[in-house]
Amino acid sequence: MPAAEAIALRTLVVEDDVDTCEALCRALEVEGFHPECVGSAGAALVKLESGLTPAAAIIDMRLPDGSGGTVLWRIRRRDPGIPVAVVTGMPDAAAHPEIRREPPDRLFQKPVDLRELIDWLKSVT
Repeated sequence: MPAAEAIALRTLVVEDDVDTCEALCRALEVEGFHPECVGSAGAALVKLESGLTPAAAIIDMRLPDGSGGTVLWRIRRRDPGIPVAVVTGMPDAAAHPEIRREPPDRLFQKPVDLRELIDWLKSVT
């Protein structure tokens, strides 16, 4: 795969559950994406501040060191054109104050249907 295409398909994945993150990243790699996986809001912010510009982001809301809403907010301030999906197990996530304040492009409820998530990613990248 050419380097430009690899950069175009770089996807930031912010998920603290190791098994979920690994499964998601493997599925993304099979589909030609290049996931940058991190397990906390802080690690995601470090990646973004170090120059990572993802083609899209997949963010869990409940993270060990804060909220995925902070990561979403930072991405939106940096480049509002980056598509962001929130994947969460929170009941009634659409009513969560952070999601209402800074809505993602797509909201997926856990357990997420990987095919649906990958189809969404393909449609926005």
